[in-house]
Amino acid sequence: MEKFAGLILESKDMFVEEAKHKFEEYKRKEHLIRVSLSSLQRLQERTPNCEWLQNCISQARKDLFFTEQKKADFLYYNSQSKWINVGDKVTKEFFQCTKQKYTKSHIRALKDINGQLCMDAKEIRNIATTYYANLL
Repeated sequence: MEKFAGLILESKDMFVEEAKHKFEEYKRKEHLIRVSLSSLQRLQERTPNCEWLQNCISQARKDLFFTEQKKADFLYYNSQSKWINVGDKVTKEFFQCTKQKYTKSHIRALKDINGQLCMDAKEIRNIATTYYANLL
């Protein structure tokens, strides 16, 4: 029985380490995409009519959006599994788990009327303005 309990603890530690590694991988990939996107945008300022460059920027934005989504999903499922472990017990960990961290969240993308995904801040602002103007 003790051997079985030891194996369970070892596997838990292994899964925790794997989860940390996966999260670090998401963060690293997101950082690399952001750096390349900013480089592409600076290059686009010099050559504004380059279609190939616009396609690269569009692809980088899609990759960034996808990576952010995967990271958010990972954090969500990680928090759910942590809640399963500490949620039923009214302990210090319970209250730490339930604390909310207030952060500014930004709208990263919106779909326009045609269903096209827009990630530029000006386009997002125009879509939101048009939507609410049509409501009134």
